[in-house]
Amino acid sequence: MDDKQRSVLIIDDEISLIKLIELKLKKAGFITLTAQDSESAMEILAGHHIDLIICDIQMPGMSGFEFREKILNEPSTRDIPFIFLTASSESVDQIKGFRLRVDDYITKPFDPTILIARARSVIERHDAFSEKSSFDQLTGLLNRQALQQRVEKELSRIGRYGGGVSVVFIDVDSFKQVNDAHGHSTGDLVLIQLGQLFQQKLRGIDFAGRYGGEEFVLCLVNTGKEGALELTKRLLSLFSGIPISDKKLTCTFSAGIASAPEDGTDFSVLCRKADEAMYISKKEGKNRVTLWK
Repeated sequence: MDDKQRSVLIIDDEISLIKLIELKLKKAGFITLTAQDSESAMEILAGHHIDLIICDIQMPGMSGFEFREKILNEPSTRDIPFIFLTASSESVDQIKGFRLRVDDYITKPFDPTILIARARSVIERHDAFSEKSSFDQLTGLLNRQALQQRVEKELSRIGRYGGGVSVVFIDVDSFKQVNDAHGHSTGDLVLIQLGQLFQQKLRGIDFAGRYGGEEFVLCLVNTGKEGALELTKRLLSLFSGIPISDKKLTCTFSAGIASAPEDGTDFSVLCRKADEAMYISKKEGKNRVTLWK
Protein backbone atom coordinates (compact mmCIF):
# COMPACT_ATOMS: atom_id res chain seq x y z
CA MET A 1 0.00 0.00 0.00
CA ASP A 2 1.23 3.56 -0.68
CA ASP A 3 2.28 6.04 1.99
CA LYS A 4 -1.05 7.84 2.00
CA GLN A 5 -2.94 7.33 5.25
CA ARG A 6 -6.13 5.38 4.59
CA SER A 7 -9.40 6.05 6.39
CA VAL A 8 -11.54 3.24 7.76
CA LEU A 9 -15.14 3.55 8.94
CA ILE A 10 -15.98 1.03 11.70
CA ILE A 11 -19.68 0.34 12.28
CA ASP A 12 -20.69 -1.78 15.28
CA ASP A 13 -23.09 -1.35 18.20
CA GLU A 14 -20.61 -3.00 20.59
CA ILE A 15 -18.53 -0.11 21.96
CA SER A 16 -15.74 -2.27 23.41
CA LEU A 17 -15.22 -3.96 20.03
CA ILE A 18 -15.16 -0.62 18.21
CA LYS A 19 -12.49 0.65 20.60
CA LEU A 20 -10.38 -2.48 20.13
CA ILE A 21 -10.53 -2.32 16.32
CA GLU A 22 -9.92 1.44 16.36
CA LEU A 23 -6.86 1.05 18.59
CA LYS A 24 -5.32 -1.67 16.42
CA LEU A 25 -6.00 0.16 13.16
CA LYS A 26 -4.55 3.43 14.47
CA LYS A 27 -1.38 1.64 15.59
CA ALA A 28 -1.15 0.22 12.05
CA GLY A 29 -1.29 3.73 10.59
CA PHE A 30 -4.95 4.01 9.58
CA ILE A 31 -7.26 6.97 10.19
CA THR A 32 -10.43 5.70 11.87
CA LEU A 33 -14.01 6.93 12.12
CA THR A 34 -16.68 5.09 14.09
CA ALA A 35 -20.46 4.72 14.17
CA GLN A 36 -22.81 2.59 16.26
CA ASP A 37 -25.67 2.51 13.76
CA SER A 38 -26.32 2.92 10.04
CA GLU A 39 -27.80 6.41 10.32
CA SER A 40 -24.63 7.79 11.93
CA ALA A 41 -22.56 5.91 9.38
CA MET A 42 -24.42 7.55 6.47
CA GLU A 43 -23.72 11.00 7.96
CA ILE A 44 -20.01 10.18 8.15
CA LEU A 45 -19.98 8.90 4.55
CA ALA A 46 -21.64 12.12 3.38
CA GLY A 47 -18.92 14.29 4.88
CA HIS A 48 -15.69 12.25 4.68
CA HIS A 49 -13.59 10.34 2.20
CA ILE A 50 -13.58 6.68 3.28
CA ASP A 51 -11.21 4.01 1.91
CA LEU A 52 -12.75 1.00 3.68
CA ILE A 53 -15.91 0.14 5.63
CA ILE A 54 -15.85 -2.55 8.35
CA CYS A 55 -19.43 -3.26 9.38
CA ASP A 56 -21.19 -5.59 11.82
CA ILE A 57 -24.19 -7.49 10.45
CA GLN A 58 -26.34 -7.50 13.59
CA MET A 59 -27.15 -3.88 14.46
CA PRO A 60 -30.18 -2.12 15.93
CA GLY A 61 -32.57 -0.66 13.38
CA MET A 62 -31.06 -1.24 9.95
CA SER A 63 -29.03 -4.46 9.73
CA GLY A 64 -25.61 -4.65 8.11
CA PHE A 65 -27.18 -6.32 5.07
CA GLU A 66 -29.71 -3.51 4.69
CA PHE A 67 -26.99 -0.89 5.15
CA ARG A 68 -24.89 -2.57 2.46
CA GLU A 69 -27.86 -2.52 0.06
CA LYS A 70 -28.39 1.16 0.80
CA ILE A 71 -24.84 2.25 0.01
CA LEU A 72 -24.78 0.10 -3.13
CA ASN A 73 -27.59 2.32 -4.45
CA GLU A 74 -25.58 5.50 -3.90
CA PRO A 75 -23.07 6.40 -6.67
CA SER A 76 -20.85 8.17 -4.15
CA THR A 77 -20.50 5.13 -1.85
CA ARG A 78 -21.12 1.97 -3.84
CA ASP A 79 -17.46 1.42 -4.80
CA ILE A 80 -16.00 1.75 -1.29
CA PRO A 81 -14.34 -1.55 -0.22
CA PHE A 82 -16.45 -3.36 2.38
CA ILE A 83 -15.79 -6.01 5.05
CA PHE A 84 -18.53 -7.69 7.10
CA LEU A 85 -17.98 -8.60 10.76
CA THR A 86 -20.30 -11.15 12.35
CA ALA A 87 -20.63 -13.50 15.31
CA SER A 88 -22.43 -15.99 13.05
CA SER A 89 -20.57 -18.71 11.20
CA GLU A 90 -23.65 -19.72 9.22
CA SER A 91 -22.79 -20.21 5.56
CA VAL A 92 -26.13 -18.70 4.52
CA ASP A 93 -25.06 -15.36 6.02
CA GLN A 94 -21.72 -15.48 4.22
CA ILE A 95 -23.40 -16.30 0.92
CA LYS A 96 -25.80 -13.38 1.38
CA GLY A 97 -22.87 -11.09 2.13
CA PHE A 98 -20.94 -12.09 -0.97
CA ARG A 99 -24.07 -11.68 -3.09
CA LEU A 100 -23.99 -8.08 -1.91
CA ARG A 101 -20.47 -7.83 -3.38
CA VAL A 102 -18.61 -7.46 -0.07
CA ASP A 103 -14.84 -7.83 -0.28
CA ASP A 104 -14.30 -9.97 2.80
CA TYR A 105 -16.12 -11.60 5.69
CA ILE A 106 -14.61 -11.95 9.17
CA THR A 107 -16.15 -14.05 11.95
CA LYS A 108 -15.98 -12.98 15.61
CA PRO A 109 -13.92 -13.57 17.66
CA PHE A 110 -10.98 -12.71 15.45
CA ASP A 111 -7.27 -12.02 15.68
CA PRO A 112 -6.78 -8.21 15.27
CA THR A 113 -3.57 -8.86 13.33
CA ILE A 114 -5.53 -10.87 10.78
CA LEU A 115 -8.13 -8.10 10.56
CA ILE A 116 -5.43 -5.53 9.76
CA ALA A 117 -3.86 -7.82 7.16
CA ARG A 118 -7.23 -8.36 5.50
CA ALA A 119 -8.01 -4.64 5.58
CA ARG A 120 -4.73 -3.87 3.81
CA SER A 121 -5.29 -6.66 1.30
CA VAL A 122 -8.80 -5.44 0.42
CA ILE A 123 -7.63 -1.85 -0.10
CA GLU A 124 -4.64 -2.95 -2.20
CA ARG A 125 -6.81 -5.16 -4.42
CA HIS A 126 -9.29 -2.33 -4.85
CA ASP A 127 -6.52 0.14 -5.74
CA ALA A 128 -4.98 -2.24 -8.29
CA PHE A 129 -8.33 -3.02 -9.92
CA SER A 130 -9.42 0.63 -10.00
CA GLU A 131 -6.17 1.78 -11.59
CA LYS A 132 -6.26 -0.95 -14.22
CA SER A 133 -9.93 -0.68 -15.10
CA SER A 134 -10.55 3.07 -14.85
CA PHE A 135 -8.23 4.54 -17.47
CA ASP A 136 -8.18 4.68 -21.24
CA GLN A 137 -4.99 3.00 -22.43
CA LEU A 138 -4.28 5.42 -25.28
CA THR A 139 -4.82 8.81 -23.62
CA GLY A 140 -4.39 8.03 -19.92
CA LEU A 141 -7.71 9.75 -19.19
CA LEU A 142 -10.66 8.13 -17.42
CA ASN A 143 -12.54 5.64 -19.54
CA ARG A 144 -16.27 6.05 -20.12
CA GLN A 145 -17.42 3.91 -17.19
CA ALA A 146 -15.04 5.52 -14.70
CA LEU A 147 -15.94 8.97 -16.05
CA GLN A 148 -19.64 8.33 -15.49
CA GLN A 149 -18.99 7.14 -11.94
CA ARG A 150 -16.94 10.24 -11.12
CA VAL A 151 -19.54 12.61 -12.58
CA GLU A 152 -22.32 10.81 -10.70
CA LYS A 153 -20.38 11.27 -7.46
CA GLU A 154 -20.14 15.00 -8.12
CA LEU A 155 -23.86 15.18 -8.92
CA SER A 156 -24.62 13.31 -5.70
CA ARG A 157 -22.41 15.76 -3.79
CA ILE A 158 -24.12 18.87 -5.14
CA GLY A 159 -27.48 17.24 -4.44
CA ARG A 160 -26.52 17.16 -0.77
CA TYR A 161 -24.49 20.33 -0.34
CA GLY A 162 -25.38 22.59 -3.27
CA GLY A 163 -23.02 24.06 -5.82
CA GLY A 164 -22.77 22.99 -9.42
CA VAL A 165 -20.72 21.37 -12.16
CA SER A 166 -20.40 21.88 -15.90
CA VAL A 167 -20.07 19.04 -18.38
CA VAL A 168 -18.19 19.78 -21.62
CA PHE A 169 -18.68 17.40 -24.57
CA ILE A 170 -15.80 17.61 -27.06
CA ASP A 171 -15.38 16.08 -30.51
CA VAL A 172 -12.20 16.41 -32.58
CA ASP A 173 -13.01 18.10 -35.92
CA SER A 174 -12.51 16.20 -39.21
CA PHE A 175 -10.91 13.28 -37.40
CA LYS A 176 -11.77 10.73 -40.11
CA GLN A 177 -9.97 12.87 -42.68
CA VAL A 178 -6.90 12.98 -40.42
CA ASN A 179 -6.85 9.18 -40.23
CA ASP A 180 -7.47 8.79 -43.96
CA ALA A 181 -4.84 11.33 -45.03
CA HIS A 182 -2.11 10.76 -42.44
CA GLY A 183 -2.73 7.28 -40.98
CA HIS A 184 -4.16 5.99 -37.73
CA SER A 185 -0.88 6.45 -35.86
CA THR A 186 -1.17 10.21 -36.49
CA GLY A 187 -4.82 10.08 -35.42
CA ASP A 188 -3.77 8.39 -32.20
CA LEU A 189 -1.19 11.14 -31.64
CA VAL A 190 -3.91 13.78 -31.98
CA LEU A 191 -5.93 12.07 -29.23
CA ILE A 192 -2.86 11.63 -27.02
CA GLN A 193 -1.90 15.30 -27.29
CA LEU A 194 -5.45 16.44 -26.55
CA GLY A 195 -5.49 14.18 -23.48
CA GLN A 196 -2.18 15.62 -22.33
CA LEU A 197 -3.53 19.14 -22.75
CA PHE A 198 -6.46 18.34 -20.47
CA GLN A 199 -4.17 16.82 -17.86
CA GLN A 200 -1.89 19.86 -17.91
CA LYS A 201 -4.48 22.64 -17.93
CA LEU A 202 -7.40 21.41 -15.81
CA ARG A 203 -7.46 22.12 -12.09
CA GLY A 204 -6.87 19.30 -9.62
CA ILE A 205 -10.57 19.09 -8.76
CA ASP A 206 -11.64 18.83 -12.42
CA PHE A 207 -11.32 15.69 -14.51
CA ALA A 208 -11.51 14.50 -18.11
CA GLY A 209 -12.46 11.23 -19.76
CA ARG A 210 -12.46 9.66 -23.18
CA TYR A 211 -16.12 9.11 -23.99
CA GLY A 212 -15.41 7.07 -27.11
CA GLY A 213 -13.44 7.37 -30.35
CA GLU A 214 -12.51 11.02 -30.77
CA GLU A 215 -15.07 12.21 -28.18
CA PHE A 216 -14.11 13.51 -24.74
CA VAL A 217 -16.00 14.78 -21.70
CA LEU A 218 -14.72 17.27 -19.14
CA CYS A 219 -16.28 17.73 -15.70
CA LEU A 220 -15.59 21.18 -14.28
CA VAL A 221 -16.39 21.27 -10.57
CA ASN A 222 -17.99 24.35 -8.99
CA THR A 223 -17.95 26.00 -12.41
CA GLY A 224 -20.94 27.64 -14.10
CA LYS A 225 -21.62 27.94 -17.81
CA GLU A 226 -19.68 31.15 -18.37
CA GLY A 227 -16.61 29.90 -16.53
CA ALA A 228 -16.78 26.61 -18.46
CA LEU A 229 -17.14 28.53 -21.73
CA GLU A 230 -14.07 30.65 -21.02
CA LEU A 231 -11.93 27.64 -20.06
CA THR A 232 -13.03 25.53 -23.04
CA LYS A 233 -12.28 28.37 -25.46
CA ARG A 234 -8.81 28.65 -23.95
CA LEU A 235 -8.27 24.90 -24.35
CA LEU A 236 -9.43 25.10 -27.97
CA SER A 237 -7.02 27.95 -28.68
CA LEU A 238 -4.13 25.99 -27.17
CA PHE A 239 -5.04 22.76 -28.97
CA SER A 240 -5.35 24.41 -32.36
CA GLY A 241 -1.79 25.68 -31.98
CA ILE A 242 -0.19 22.31 -31.26
CA PRO A 243 1.68 20.86 -34.28
CA ILE A 244 0.95 17.16 -34.72
CA SER A 245 4.09 15.08 -35.30
CA ASP A 246 6.34 16.32 -38.10
CA LYS A 247 3.51 16.72 -40.60
CA LYS A 248 2.85 20.40 -39.82
CA LEU A 249 -0.72 19.36 -39.09
CA THR A 250 -2.95 21.11 -36.56
CA CYS A 251 -6.41 20.13 -35.36
CA THR A 252 -9.39 21.78 -33.72
CA PHE A 253 -12.40 20.52 -31.82
CA SER A 254 -16.07 21.40 -31.41
CA ALA A 255 -17.59 21.52 -27.95
CA GLY A 256 -20.91 21.88 -26.15
CA ILE A 257 -21.58 22.71 -22.51
CA ALA A 258 -24.39 21.80 -20.11
CA SER A 259 -24.44 22.56 -16.40
CA ALA A 260 -25.97 21.06 -13.27
CA PRO A 261 -28.30 21.62 -11.64
CA GLU A 262 -30.01 23.99 -14.12
CA ASP A 263 -29.77 21.66 -17.14
CA GLY A 264 -30.31 18.45 -15.20
CA THR A 265 -28.83 16.35 -12.44
CA ASP A 266 -28.35 13.08 -14.33
CA PHE A 267 -25.18 12.07 -16.16
CA SER A 268 -26.95 10.86 -19.30
CA VAL A 269 -29.14 13.98 -19.49
CA LEU A 270 -26.20 16.35 -19.11
CA CYS A 271 -24.13 14.46 -21.70
CA ARG A 272 -27.02 14.43 -24.15
CA LYS A 273 -27.56 18.18 -23.82
CA ALA A 274 -23.83 18.96 -24.04
CA ASP A 275 -23.66 16.66 -27.09
CA GLU A 276 -26.57 18.52 -28.71
CA ALA A 277 -24.79 21.82 -28.11
CA MET A 278 -21.62 20.34 -29.60
CA TYR A 279 -23.49 19.43 -32.80
CA ILE A 280 -24.60 23.04 -33.09
CA SER A 281 -20.90 23.96 -32.99
CA LYS A 282 -20.31 21.48 -35.84
CA LYS A 283 -23.15 22.89 -37.93
CA GLU A 284 -21.97 26.46 -37.44
CA GLY A 285 -18.51 25.74 -38.84
CA LYS A 286 -16.66 23.68 -36.20
CA ASN A 287 -13.74 25.00 -34.11
CA ARG A 288 -16.08 26.61 -31.56
CA VAL A 289 -17.91 26.13 -28.26
CA THR A 290 -21.69 26.33 -27.74
CA LEU A 291 -23.73 26.55 -24.53
CA TRP A 292 -26.83 24.36 -24.33
CA LYS A 293 -30.05 26.37 -24.24
